[in-house]
Amino acid sequence: MTDSPSKHWRDGVVEEARKLAASTLNVEDTFMANLYPATLLDATDEALSSFETGLRTLRSPSDDEVLAAVERAVLALNAINELLRCGHRSGDGP
Repeated sequence: MTDSPSKHWRDGVVEEARKLAASTLNVEDTFMANLYPATLLDATDEALSSFETGLRTLRSPSDDEVLAAVERAVLALNAINELLRCGHRSGDGP
């Protein structure tokens, strides 16, 4: 299994916090926690998990079934993005 984008984002948030705590990064140079809040990471994980689970339930899927699963995932990710774009980054999230 490959790593999800949200795993890389979480790792970046942790690394940035580590550098900040070690005083090797100035607070004005931080951006990861704001760019990738927990609400985004959790919602992204949920959308991708739902997509993977849905694919596993398909037995000999047709192209249409696979494309429908992809469409549901894309729409879920777009909805998450739209909520965040509209200012829900600080914990009011999806």
